[in-house]
Amino acid sequence: MGTIDMAVIYKILAALKELGGAAKLSDLQARTGYGWGTLGKYVEYMKAKGLVEEERHGKARIIRITRKGEDFIFLFSRILSILAEI
Repeated sequence: MGTIDMAVIYKILAALKELGGAAKLSDLQARTGYGWGTLGKYVEYMKAKGLVEEERHGKARIIRITRKGEDFIFLFSRILSILAEI
């Protein structure tokens, strides 16, 4: 899969949370500004790691954050907060 940037994962998960916990890929793309290739790669990675789940509604792909994804947001934001104090 190549290099995975945890900050990108954080930004996508935070966008999902801001969108109410679930969103279409097009909404995530608009919110994050990531290209379709990047977004698709990271969503697949996050699905494999249990951070998000995917539902299909016709052609629409709905991405939903999981409890594990919410825990990731919390822990990553704590790390950022600690680093800001150093």
